[in-house]
Amino acid sequence: FSAPWDMSLRRFILRLNGGSTGGSCVGSVSLLESSYDSIDSVPEGLTFIHDNFYTEDCTIINDSSGMPGSPQVALSPWWTYDGCVQTTEVPHIIQLADGQYVKMVVEAYYESGQAECNNGTGSGNNSAIYTLRWSFVE
Repeated sequence: FSAPWDMSLRRFILRLNGGSTGGSCVGSVSLLESSYDSIDSVPEGLTFIHDNFYTEDCTIINDSSGMPGSPQVALSPWWTYDGCVQTTEVPHIIQLADGQYVKMVVEAYYESGQAECNNGTGSGNNSAIYTLRWSFVE
């Protein structure tokens, strides 16, 4: 059974249905110099990237987190790791398979304690309980 999907969340890995991850064409752009609230439309001239974490001989391409087996996915700029999963507040524009656009930011990875994790004064509690903020944009 195969259902259509655009994004999947598994632990700290957010995958899109495109490229190495799936058979669709979902891609994204990370807007490193923007804030979620500053995005009210899709900027002109963006190049959407797809998950691409295998070499031609099927060797995994790791992301920059330093965690073994963490694949390089298009949405990886949402987090860093320094003893806990810290959110970066980097917003993303995701082009869905149906051609619509979504702006999205990961606000929390933990059920509680995200602020303490982010500022280095503690760690989060109950991991992989995401808080995502998103809306459609044109």
